Amino acid sequence: MDENEFARRAGEFLKKEADEGNAAAASLLVEAMFFGLLEEADSRALPWLTKAANYGESPAQTLLGDLYLNGRAVAQDSKEAARLYRQAAESGLAAAQSRLAGLHKDGLGVAQDFGQAAHWYLMAAEQGDLEAHRALAQLYLEGLGVPQDLEKAAYCYLKAAEMGCGDSQAAIGVFYSLGQGVPQNMIAAVEWWEKAANQGHEGADSYLKSLAEANLIVERLPASPPKGRPRATPKPKAEKPARAAKTPKEPKDVPPNAPKPRAKRKKPDESVLH
Repeated sequence: MDENEFARRAGEFLKKEADEGNAAAASLLVEAMFFGLLEEADSRALPWLTKAANYGESPAQTLLGDLYLNGRAVAQDSKEAARLYRQAAESGLAAAQSRLAGLHKDGLGVAQDFGQAAHWYLMAAEQGDLEAHRALAQLYLEGLGVPQDLEKAAYCYLKAAEMGCGDSQAAIGVFYSLGQGVPQNMIAAVEWWEKAANQGHEGADSYLKSLAEANLIVERLPASPPKGRPRATPKPKAEKPARAAKTPKEPKDVPPNAPKPRAKRKKPDESVLH
């Protein structure tokens, strides 16, 4: 039996099970259609997707919400998208929580409410959702729906940066360069800008070029060996470990993995600027 025949038979089996009320089969059928394992278009998958969503399958509710939000295979309907996202979000699906937060932030399908946006982003951030951390950082930075708090903004940007978000890597670099929410540390700033620039972030690349043009970045190369008569190598002195950039502390007044203020802010280490 070749792969195409196997896929056809698997699809027929899943369709039969879905028709008989098997929610898991309906959800698997939809995933197979959308990821190209079965040769079905969005419109062909829609009935099965709707079945899975009606059975309470959170991933199916989220995927169907995506179709309504973007007008794929169905008429565009932000309100229906919000309804479906809410069902999945209340079941605890981080992706749906983050999407619902975005609708509240932008006022799509629901009334614009930054407080609700922050609430759902926090719920998603607890589960490690990258977009939730990035968006929360912006809310804390601007004081939208939450009190303005640069330390919490820095914490959220750092979490998203550690997950590989280029925009957040560039942003936390700015925070370190200015000493906003974190002790000022140009070494840390440059390291994050380099990571962002490696992903094609134009802003981070521009920061690095500006520093290089001002001769503020010195390439760290090994010292050249001395010329002339060789001498005995002196015993190296013990060196103090380089001071690492301090990580923003997790806030205490919000759920785990969300941003927290430090007990006491220390004076920025000015030595890293020279």
